[in-house]
Amino acid sequence: MGMMLSLGVLWLVTEIIHRSKNKADKSQLSVIGVLRKIDTASVLFS
Repeated sequence: MGMMLSLGVLWLVTEIIHRSKNKADKSQLSVIGVLRKIDTASVLFS
C-alpha cells in the first residue's frame, strides 16, 4: 500500500511540474510515459 501511495504522490508531483509544457513533451515526461519505457520482461525475470 505504501508503494501505491508513493507512486500516486510521484504522479501528482510530475503533473504539477510539467503542467505548462505542451502535450507532446508532457506525454513523454509523465509517469505513464516513463512506465512505458520500462522493459517489464527483464524486470520480471531478473
